Amino acid sequence: MPTAAYDPGLLREQQTPLVIGKNWFLDQETPAGGFVRIQDSSQVWEERVDETRIITMEGLTTCLDPGRGWTSTSGGWNFLKKQECWEGHEQALITTIRKETKQTEQLEEAGYRSPTWAVLRALQQINSATRIEGEAAMSAHPFFQSAGRGDKLFWGRKKRTNRSNMGESIRTRTGKLAGRVEHHARLGRVVQVQKRGGGNALI
Repeated sequence: MPTAAYDPGLLREQQTPLVIGKNWFLDQETPAGGFVRIQDSSQVWEERVDETRIITMEGLTTCLDPGRGWTSTSGGWNFLKKQECWEGHEQALITTIRKETKQTEQLEEAGYRSPTWAVLRALQQINSATRIEGEAAMSAHPFFQSAGRGDKLFWGRKKRTNRSNMGESIRTRTGKLAGRVEHHARLGRVVQVQKRGGGNALI
């Protein structure tokens, strides 16, 4: 099952004599067909966005900018920087991740926990949702075609403002749910899903 909405196809098994760091390096063009190689030790990968150093090692990516430092999963960083809305705006992305990471830390200190992938996948399939509304840029689930919070777009297309789009989104939020239940911040946000075309909220 793909982890992102537009994951590429599976790689075919093949014998590849290339050895990372010896006769092929990560900044070179990927061999035709692609390949997967399991290393016996962690590889350190350093990249620069203008003068900003970013280090990836053991599944974590760290931005070393003194005023905008952050650490996140390498998968999250690589996923976001390849999105069309961030191409050519990598410095803005670095700043956004810093702000989103800080906000997420504050929410988690208050007791908030993101919904699990299994729960949101189930809700996505039931309601044919294409967008997740809420969460943070680094924690929004990539198997949605688009994601954002309010006016912020994390990836994909901005949400439409007409009512027909309300049935295509899964929203996570705090506060009241359908005007019936008050949720304290320590209990976390509420996942709200509306059926396509409106209708009552499903929990």
